Amino acid sequence: MSTSESKPEGLKIGNLAEVTGISVHTLRMWERRYGVPKPVRLASGHRRYPREEVPRLCAVARALEAGYRANRVVTATLDELKSLLHEPRPSLGNSASESAGKLEEAEVSKNLIEGWIESSLLFESQPLTNSFYEEWGRRGPHAFVETLAIPFIHEIGIRWQAGEMTVSQEHFASQHLSDFLGTSWRNLNERNQGAPILFTTLPGDDHCLGLQLGAVMAASARRRVVFLGTNTPCEEIISAVLKSQSQALCVGVSVTMQSYQVLPHLNKIRQRLEDSFPIVLGGKGVPEDMPGFLYFENFQAFYDWCLGLK
Repeated sequence: MSTSESKPEGLKIGNLAEVTGISVHTLRMWERRYGVPKPVRLASGHRRYPREEVPRLCAVARALEAGYRANRVVTATLDELKSLLHEPRPSLGNSASESAGKLEEAEVSKNLIEGWIESSLLFESQPLTNSFYEEWGRRGPHAFVETLAIPFIHEIGIRWQAGEMTVSQEHFASQHLSDFLGTSWRNLNERNQGAPILFTTLPGDDHCLGLQLGAVMAASARRRVVFLGTNTPCEEIISAVLKSQSQALCVGVSVTMQSYQVLPHLNKIRQRLEDSFPIVLGGKGVPEDMPGFLYFENFQAFYDWCLGLK
């Protein structure tokens, strides 16, 4: 048996995904779109990916988490990526070319969201999920959330209120997005070693989508996400915070919750945790003027705060 047959060069795509934290779907999409990572074909016909690509792809993953676009970093060299990761986060420019580019990108996003709505109306799972993965790989976590996921959620609400989507179609769209976001932040979370942050909703609140968006931002900031999901009793929330040694608690409050339902639970949790312990509130059902709690204007601000946690 030849040396190449007994010890094949390179990695299978599943192994490459495992060591880089980049999904197989995303790696294949990048290969089709950008031509990298480029496999070699063995005499047996099997495809293998060079081990030398691992450090570069890990750097690509970090750059995407930092907010850079895939089309800028996927084909970059390791030296270019190292230099990029030491630069400040990309800021919005105001040149004419950048403005034109943003308008073009906004139109692309609008068309994508319209396509997602159409897939939801027809209960087409595969096209919807495939497009989620493709755009996540192309844009990275931050841009996916800000330019696609949040506008998609908003559009779902508009269509439902206008009677253009049934309850089942709205549930279909929301659940598919929630499932995708959950899978995506868990993939990021597998290699996170940062300060744990616990995510949950209060008793009686079964809405999870906002929590998933927050978990994406926290995981992309390299915080370890502890996710309880929805409708958690207050005693269980407090116990989980202490046992997981979480450094913060994020509570989603959906628009379906009324102040008289929310306030007793929040006050109980606040009283049982140390005054300095950060409790972040998010969602359209958050009561106004709640001292002792943290609020953020948008998910980017929340991400920046997560980066500063010790």
